[in-house]
Amino acid sequence: MDVALDLLRTLNLGFGALALGAAVYEAALILPTVRSLAAVDGYALLRTLKLHPARPAYRYLPLSGIASGIAAGVIVVLWNEQPQNAALLTAVGLVLFLGAAAMNVAYWSLGAKRLYEPAAAPDDEVLRRLAARNLWRAALYAAGFVVFALAAAVD
Repeated sequence: MDVALDLLRTLNLGFGALALGAAVYEAALILPTVRSLAAVDGYALLRTLKLHPARPAYRYLPLSGIASGIAAGVIVVLWNEQPQNAALLTAVGLVLFLGAAAMNVAYWSLGAKRLYEPAAAPDDEVLRRLAARNLWRAALYAAGFVVFALAAAVD
């Protein structure tokens, strides 16, 4: 394996780990806490935490997933001499990460951003959908990361 491929695998796994860690943190800690509160208090907590895509600290989740996906895409397209199993696993991981990215877009475009509008009325159903979508997103990131790690192991 050459140095460029090693670097791409490192970027793929490193940024993938960041994306996975952030999604799991949100799914396992933040959203269960929010949902355990009354809707008014859950909204207040989300606003206090400032978990909004316009905030710099919150942008790294999708950007990390995108960076990992780009590295995986370059690996699949440019390295024909890698074992076929590694290429196939990398492509599968890329599809899973693209699914997680699509969940991110759907998450915000389907109304979660209204949680952060000053006049948003607390709504338990919105919080329930937010938690469910985030759980699916975390599962896609987890599956993709496991597949990326398997690809690196067989490469």
